Amino acid sequence: MIRYYFGSKENLWRESVAYLFERFAEEYVPPEPGSEGFSLEAVKEYIRNYVRYCARHPEHAR
Repeated sequence: MIRYYFGSKENLWRESVAYLFERFAEEYVPPEPGSEGFSLEAVKEYIRNYVRYCARHPEHAR
């Protein structure tokens, strides 16, 4: 079934990772480089949000 739907195990892995990061991106938008919001504090907050997200969705870090 993997070959039928994804072509290879590598493609299955890529699709899985893309899905997980798309789901994360729906909840949190990274700070824009070169904008007012791109500060050290904004980056720290983004990292905190990522850690919280991983705590809520442990499959993301697997």
